[in-house]
Amino acid sequence: MRYIFFLFFFLPLFCVSQEENEERLNAMIFEANDLLSIYEVDADKYSFDCPPKLSRSSADSLELFLELLLTDSEREQEIFLESMMDDNCKPYYQVTTLDDHYRPIYSKLIKEYSSSEWYGKLPIALSASNPNLQIDGDKAGLWQLSYINARRFGLSIDSYVDERFDVTRSTYAAIQYFMFLEERFPNRPLLVMSAFYTSVPYVNKMLSRTTDNSDAAFLKQVNDELRSFLIYILSWDEWMNNFKSVKRPDIISKAQKKWKNVELKDTVEIQILADFLGLNASLLKKMNPIWIGAEVTPNTLEHPFYLPEDKADFIHAHYDGFVKFQQDLIAEKEKELLELKKRLANDIPDPDKYMAITYRVRSGDVLGLIAQRNGVKVSSIKKWNKLSSDRINIGQELVLYVPKTNGKVIEEEENEDNKIEIISKEPKPGKGSYTTYVVKNGESLWIIARKFPGVSSENIMEWNGISDKIKPGQELKIYSK
Repeated sequence: MRYIFFLFFFLPLFCVSQEENEERLNAMIFEANDLLSIYEVDADKYSFDCPPKLSRSSADSLELFLELLLTDSEREQEIFLESMMDDNCKPYYQVTTLDDHYRPIYSKLIKEYSSSEWYGKLPIALSASNPNLQIDGDKAGLWQLSYINARRFGLSIDSYVDERFDVTRSTYAAIQYFMFLEERFPNRPLLVMSAFYTSVPYVNKMLSRTTDNSDAAFLKQVNDELRSFLIYILSWDEWMNNFKSVKRPDIISKAQKKWKNVELKDTVEIQILADFLGLNASLLKKMNPIWIGAEVTPNTLEHPFYLPEDKADFIHAHYDGFVKFQQDLIAEKEKELLELKKRLANDIPDPDKYMAITYRVRSGDVLGLIAQRNGVKVSSIKKWNKLSSDRINIGQELVLYVPKTNGKVIEEEENEDNKIEIISKEPKPGKGSYTTYVVKNGESLWIIARKFPGVSSENIMEWNGISDKIKPGQELKIYSK
């Protein structure tokens, strides 16, 4: 499996069931690679220096360093360190590509508020330093804040934006959360980080089981998941403090210089914007994770909406054209919706799958027979033709909707059936006077009969000794009834 090394790379963080592990790990792998793809980062083309050089002068080999580090024989840490070197250190370089860019941002803010430097080690363990990450449902962003904690500490989350995906704003909220936890656990960064990852009630419960209330005693009480998470943080710290790798450029910053915030005057549908610019809507979503809805409001000064620079300039230069493009599409969608509602109200099936045919009623026909022949319902025929009863007349034309796959066959069969004529007989004149009616183009006996109250198609055929087949210019005698 191409990404099997990631399974061990993130394993210490999630000591739950194997199925849950695999589901979350696959999601994290996908999201990390997905984000890197925006910046056109191809990890397969990295030029790695693996293993990195050791910064400890006393350690002359990687094996010696591992031996010194793994004195506690923790298998989680061993797996982590081994997996970091897997595939020529590809896991290490992929994750640190994100961390290289975002760490200076959140570390600076944490230092400004004099919080423990250990808090700055959490993002790489919580989210692999991926500000776009949301795979646990309720938790999201670089700090994996829950909805409740995000709102509690000042972040805005509505149908348009989710500020947990904004690195600066979410870091401020995380700092507020750390300060809140520090009031409950003064000078105990281990407890603060544990509560941040789990909850205050959980930490208090574990403390209540200790005798001396020390960090060491606390660690003996915690569950495997939290213990592995803390080991994971320690492993990252050991790796970064003791390994030196070749300094690489900030790939993400370089890519983001090609992006530009677009100032909007109207609410814009992201899909329509993507269509207008010839872009993939999912790409725009990845570039702008804070915008979680289907639309972007004119609030792009407070919450920027980034486009590739050339596309942003194009929108600014052709904004009126885009507005008209959006209005036309919305109007077309509204028209389609109106037609859909009308179609559903009249029980008319999907025109992409069904076709309309014209069926002319012949002698002996009843609605049930017509419905059976064409694979439709009697109730549908009545709706399609606005019939108030089951009565139909010879020569009457009915609209039927049949599947396109066999509609042609049915239509041909019915047309062939309709060629069957009633044997002509001697005319049986009616009583009283009559009117001579000249058949017009497109008329049927049923249509003509409707023009004379009380007259049926059968009456006209009987009076004139004809079948239901008539032609333009033909003269018919219509008697008064």
